[in-house]
Amino acid sequence: AFGARIGGRLSGIGFGFDYLTGSESASQSGQKSDFKPNELGFFLNSKFFADYRAYFVYLFSAHAKVSNNSSEFSGSGYKLGLGYGVYSFVDVNLELYNRSYTKYGGTGIANSLLSSTLGLTVSFPLL
Repeated sequence: AFGARIGGRLSGIGFGFDYLTGSESASQSGQKSDFKPNELGFFLNSKFFADYRAYFVYLFSAHAKVSNNSSEFSGSGYKLGLGYGVYSFVDVNLELYNRSYTKYGGTGIANSLLSSTLGLTVSFPLL
């Protein structure tokens, strides 16, 4: 997966928009499916101890298109992250993603589909 953040910084607090897309795989009850996430959210972050960054992203639009059919799941979620600045322009991050899909093919579903992911990512912050 890959994404981008765009925003600014005011009094040490970073804010802006977060976008993610790519391809992922999921397994449930022995069945594996590939899907393409498409997520848009709002982030807040703060640097501390000079080299660390903590951030929160509220995903107000989370979509996952399943590769073996034309329908998609939609819902919302959040990300929590902690990053360490290896160099002034490279961060290594530990991220926890939680998504709750409440619609499938535009129709509400009785039980939300929950997705949790723990990821190790690399980012290239400009600020």
